[in-house]
Amino acid sequence: MITFVIGGHDSEMAQIESILIDNGYTIVRAEKDGNRVRRHEAYDADYPKPQSSQVWIECSHYDYSKKEMKSLGIEILDHHHPGDSGYGKSPLEYFEASSIGQLHKLLDLTPSKRSKLIAAADHCLRQAYDNQCPGITRQELREFRLEYYNDPNAVDTLSKIRHDIESCPNININGRAVKNISGLPSDYRRWLSEVSAFWGIKMFQRSENAFGHKIYLLHLSSADIQHFMDKQCHDFGVVTKIYGDPKRQFAGCFYSEMYDNP
Repeated sequence: MITFVIGGHDSEMAQIESILIDNGYTIVRAEKDGNRVRRHEAYDADYPKPQSSQVWIECSHYDYSKKEMKSLGIEILDHHHPGDSGYGKSPLEYFEASSIGQLHKLLDLTPSKRSKLIAAADHCLRQAYDNQCPGITRQELREFRLEYYNDPNAVDTLSKIRHDIESCPNININGRAVKNISGLPSDYRRWLSEVSAFWGIKMFQRSENAFGHKIYLLHLSSADIQHFMDKQCHDFGVVTKIYGDPKRQFAGCFYSEMYDNP
């Protein structure tokens, strides 16, 4: 019997878990230090131990590379990193690229409209709002996303944050003017992707946390994201890790040290 190991909680993972439960599959939530992994630590899990006949979804064990896990007979459903079957796929392939879409293919299931909306929002929210995902319209995606926020003031909140973002200074990324939102309040965080995607606002954010210094870019063009990952990220400091997907229009970079004047 297949055991499914699932990563950190978000709307896609909640839907995946519901589908697996409805179809009678065994589920194990990946853990680190005795607690369910959060999304940022999903690829550093220490439980369960990788074994054949498992399927890991958007997570991996800290002591095994994905290549090593696959050599054990483990199936991996993911789209976040080079080598993942969904990495680098265009909006036209949003469902096949998404982890929930890969699950449907593995189990030979017919997707619901909700699963398709979740896949589009997760894999390529900006392009989905531009009607680039087959079968997904801007209006129905907007209604679905507002339902997801479950906040009666969501429309007003999004509009206010849009105004605040448009008042932010610009920073130059590959010759393009990008809004530097680094100074915005931390409680804006859950809304930023929505505002950026719906109104097509390019964003740059510099932050610091327990994992070090970080720069995050959202909804720039694929060419500009690729330029940042290949070259410009090094202008800001000493790089320790780069991640992202130009096709999905995002990138992030961690630094051990930041330069004062990039």
